[in-house]
Amino acid sequence: MCNLYNPAGPQKISMAYTVSAPVGEYAATVAPLKPGPIVVPGRALIAQWCMIPARSHTRIPTLPNGQRMSTNNARRERMATAPTYRSAWSKGQRCIIPAISYDEPYWGTGKNIWWRFWREDGEPWALAGLWSEWTDPETGESAMASVDSQY
Repeated sequence: MCNLYNPAGPQKISMAYTVSAPVGEYAATVAPLKPGPIVVPGRALIAQWCMIPARSHTRIPTLPNGQRMSTNNARRERMATAPTYRSAWSKGQRCIIPAISYDEPYWGTGKNIWWRFWREDGEPWALAGLWSEWTDPETGESAMASVDSQY
């Protein structure tokens, strides 16, 4: 669904979802592989925007041939079965992705035209998401990752 989004600010997240503001920095526009806020039960966190499969050797998910994978959108019909998403789905690792707006490419004219969607009142809305935790095999460092899901 969403390829780019403008996240809500820390104070808006705190007020809208009754959680402490997320700790950490994120950009005004979040693109795949960049950090952005998510809300899980009881708290707000910063997570990478795209899932990192457990088998991945780096934070940038790649196919066995080295080609980069697109893992920022989980389609409803594959969340329970796709290797990248099924563990988070089966464990109930749902999250809210608090966004002021999100952008979608429209290809109806034959070329990409970006469409932006937002609430008329300017308040944040919640994109449905999944989250997972990934451990870097080289450093042992743990990282959070999220993806929007098309329920």
